[in-house]
Amino acid sequence: MGYGSDIYRQAFEAVKQRRLKAEAVQRETYSKLCRLRPRISEIDHQLSSLGVQAAKAAAVGESVFDIKKEYDKLSAEKGRALSELGISPDRLEPHYECKECNDTGYVNGSPCSCVERLARDIAYGRLNSTAPAKLSDFSSFNLEYYSDRPLENGDVPSKIMTDNFMFAMEYASKFSLSSKSVLFMGPTGLGKTHLSLAIAKSVIDKNYGVIYGSAQDFMRKIENEHFGRESGDALGTLLECDLLIFDDLGTEFNTAFSVSVLYNIVNTRLLYSRPTIMSTNLTLKEIEDRYGERVLSRIIGSYFIKKFCGEDIRKIKAFG
Repeated sequence: MGYGSDIYRQAFEAVKQRRLKAEAVQRETYSKLCRLRPRISEIDHQLSSLGVQAAKAAAVGESVFDIKKEYDKLSAEKGRALSELGISPDRLEPHYECKECNDTGYVNGSPCSCVERLARDIAYGRLNSTAPAKLSDFSSFNLEYYSDRPLENGDVPSKIMTDNFMFAMEYASKFSLSSKSVLFMGPTGLGKTHLSLAIAKSVIDKNYGVIYGSAQDFMRKIENEHFGRESGDALGTLLECDLLIFDDLGTEFNTAFSVSVLYNIVNTRLLYSRPTIMSTNLTLKEIEDRYGERVLSRIIGSYFIKKFCGEDIRKIKAFG
């Protein structure tokens, strides 16, 4: 899955730390055991030496019968010593968290499933670090905030928002790398971010790589890296993840550089069929005025466009 190289680096580092911890615990346990029964350490040194002797003998075709007999005798003595202490032999081995890869991160040369799980958890953690967790699911989206009264243009908020809610749930349940991109547009406080986060949570739970953030944060990070003020590859991460959620388009500082970056993101992800969800308070005309006809054309031609309407939910909650 496309979580981005920085997320995978964190996942592999986490696996490495697990392995180091397990081996440190094993060494400490063994050290304590040898302090209780120094003979166990002596036996292990002898067993190691016998192993080397057996390998050398086998290499030149000599008999290893006597070596094996001595090895078995020492192993039995060690077993009795452990039994007297009430310790099973497996306690002397490192207890790795992942039994498939023994916390190496790889199985038969490929990343282990535990690395994929860690990468998903890291991506989920990043999501929840930028938005309240309570807004990250469909169950907390309340359609009762949307009126049944038609607006001046004839739109009925409850009807339109029910449609948007059902669309978002279906989009999340059927998500794949070939899913179409989406534009959520409408005034502030109508649930665009909420539904975006709900989709993100569902998609992450399917082990896809999701990157979520605001246009303002993304652009600031990319610009700082481009001009050498920070290190990293934010743009590469945005281009390669399975699902990019680009929140609050239009809140970033508008420059020729930011317009160029947005076009690159929109165009590249469409070329490689990587789904994007954008939310914005801008109208289509305002998107064209701000980012140009090329950006608008690609959005109109390749995105689901879902318009949000109603009263600002934040105001409804504040004033009752």
